[in-house]
Amino acid sequence: MAATQPVLAGTTLAHPRLENGFIERVVFRGKSVEMASGAQVTDLVVAGAKREFTLRWDTLTASEKADVITAFTAIKASSGSFTAPDAAVYTVTRDGDAELEFSFIRAAGGTFVYSSSLQLREV
Repeated sequence: MAATQPVLAGTTLAHPRLENGFIERVVFRGKSVEMASGAQVTDLVVAGAKREFTLRWDTLTASEKADVITAFTAIKASSGSFTAPDAAVYTVTRDGDAELEFSFIRAAGGTFVYSSSLQLREV
């Protein structure tokens, strides 16, 4: 299957980097504690698994950087649709207090490209 360009809240994003550019984690939301007896007790918010995603880019152009900011801003206080690179669709929000940070990289010819990552969690 060919990789799909990710789409977040209606904004098409650049393809993530080739190696470790798209990470999908399957998690269960809740907490496990060890009792005095040694038994483990788990309390889940929901019984089903949820996903967390990380997208990483190494060579975003200024336009692609603006797209990442637009998509991130669209879900700043709500959720949005996310089409993952494997074409699966989820409803996501930003991961906790996740922020965007861009590193500036001077490319050949004196132009700049940007490195960044974005963390999302399924609602």
